[in-house]
Amino acid sequence: PVALLLPGGLLSAPAAWQAALAKGVPASKLMYMMVASGFHFFMYQLSSFWVLSQVPPITHSVLNTLKRVVIIIVSIVVFRTPVTTQSAIGTATAIGGVLLYSLTKQYYSKKK
Repeated sequence: PVALLLPGGLLSAPAAWQAALAKGVPASKLMYMMVASGFHFFMYQLSSFWVLSQVPPITHSVLNTLKRVVIIIVSIVVFRTPVTTQSAIGTATAIGGVLLYSLTKQYYSKKK
């Protein structure tokens, strides 16, 4: 597939592995981080499907938007990322747009 050829795809994994080893990261730690990352992503997907099976799709969509807000806020606090006015407006616009789209789509799908 095309994704293999894109930067950051599987074809770049050996070079990234070697670069991490060259910086002194032990192979065992790299392997642990890869397995842990895969496990956590699997659990995230599994919990997302479970939530979707328990709530209406619009609720799931709103919760997903809320999750993005929480991730952005936590990453700003944890990584001490400076927030410019432009980035705050851009983030708010993107999140608001996704939320508005979800709510509007749900509203018009009920009318049909």
